[in-house]
Amino acid sequence: MSGLGEAPGRPRTLNLLRFEVGGACFAVESSQIAALLPFPGPGGSSASWFHQALEYAETPTYRAPVLAVVPVEEGPPRQLVMDALDELLDVGLDEIQPFPPLIEPFALRKGLWGVLPRGRQTVLLVDLRRLLAPACPGGAASESASASRSLP
Repeated sequence: MSGLGEAPGRPRTLNLLRFEVGGACFAVESSQIAALLPFPGPGGSSASWFHQALEYAETPTYRAPVLAVVPVEEGPPRQLVMDALDELLDVGLDEIQPFPPLIEPFALRKGLWGVLPRGRQTVLLVDLRRLLAPACPGGAASESASASRSLP
């Protein structure tokens, strides 16, 4: 699996890129982003917006938007407008927690697959390929997707 470090004597790790949108913290496995490009401004791109793909109720303010180029299984890579990436994290798999059972089905449909507690902050882990999958409205994967989520 790409992005997993398997140094002898060390737990397996993920290399994550952390960002915020609308006051919520997210992280994505770095191998899911092929390139980060400058955002050309509204109307300058046909890219999807992160908050729309996740179906935010309101449009948040983006501090420093960038275009993430995301390879997908079928078709050309997709572009996604995200807010500036704040931090690079090396995270042990044992640090990642699943969503509570009540929330998990909704989270999985939206491309979210885990929770990373970081001090007083909770980081939601998102699978961009799943989020951008054309299988259902809003870009998130269909409800019939597997209930158990493997690591991206």
